[in-house]
Amino acid sequence: MKKVIVITGATSGIGLAAAKLLAGEDTVVLGIGRSTERGQKAENAILEINGATVKFFVADLSSQAQIRNLATEIKQWLEANELTSID
Repeated sequence: MKKVIVITGATSGIGLAAAKLLAGEDTVVLGIGRSTERGQKAENAILEINGATVKFFVADLSSQAQIRNLATEIKQWLEANELTSID
């Protein structure tokens, strides 16, 4: 089973570097950031890594409402991709 890794601030700097480093055949990287455009660029950069599975979510983590929406979006995406089992 693939490991799911959630990385905040995944559009640049340390967050993007960590996402690239951790992306691979046995992992699913879920990136979170505030910009759709920067998120798409980051997702494309990570997808270039062989065997990487990546999904980017847009959210401002300073907003409780956006955090709740993000949690729902991630749960739905994980269920749709059959990644909800816990080892």
